[in-house]
Amino acid sequence: MKKRDWLNIANALTAVRILLSPALLYVFFHSRGVHRLELLLCLFLLAGLTDCLDGLAARRLHQITTLGKVLDPIADKLFTASVLLCLTCAGVIPWPVLMLIVVKELYMCVGAAVCLRHKLEVASDIYGKLATALFYPAVLLAWPWHGIPMISHIGRGMLFLSIALSIFAAVHYTIESVKTWRARQAR
Repeated sequence: MKKRDWLNIANALTAVRILLSPALLYVFFHSRGVHRLELLLCLFLLAGLTDCLDGLAARRLHQITTLGKVLDPIADKLFTASVLLCLTCAGVIPWPVLMLIVVKELYMCVGAAVCLRHKLEVASDIYGKLATALFYPAVLLAWPWHGIPMISHIGRGMLFLSIALSIFAAVHYTIESVKTWRARQAR
């Protein structure tokens, strides 16, 4: 591996997404201007775009790196937690749901560390990807930037479905990790 293989488009996009989390939180908690909701929407959409593009760049441009494999899930977790915190503070979702997601994300981080320690690689699966794919439109509908309560209710339902899928994905990752570890031990 060359010294600067980690300097690539995919990792730069992931870094941008990491920086968008504190930007989103800053605007949410400190901005009171007329265009606050529009700015939050732009930051949210930019994060979604970078999430799509970093994976695409990594695969199509052959820019998959160890750093990217570590930073991408961190960027995902930070941004998801930031958005959910904002939604909770805005009264869109209840605090226990936020706490459930925080516990799930901590569990996933510990699980990832254990897998890394034992050199277990468990590929991402359809459940986690579906949860993420549902998360972005759910937030767009649930957040009251449009001012239409019925759309917010539909979005909230989609958001809860996304959260349920992400919890199911965590259980599935755990099962797959245990299977992989047992198969290795049986050799």
